[in-house]
Amino acid sequence: MLSKHEKRFGKNFLKQEEKVRKNHPQQAQEPLKNKPFPENRKAQAQKENIKKTSAALKQIEQVKQKAENTITRIQAEQTKEAL
Repeated sequence: MLSKHEKRFGKNFLKQEEKVRKNHPQQAQEPLKNKPFPENRKAQAQKENIKKTSAALKQIEQVKQKAENTITRIQAEQTKEAL
């Protein structure tokens, strides 16, 4: 019968993790029970991608707004000159 962690991470991973803990305790990763499932890591990566994309869209929107403001300012100057 496999333990909860063996089901979650596989036997080889646990053996490797124990070797790291014994030989290099400062390099040991956080406790196994705190490790996310691979699906959670994928979801986390998707959330980060969404954040990056939304930040990029905000920047694009700001540049667009600045361009529109510049165009209206130039048009206003041209109409003043025409009068």
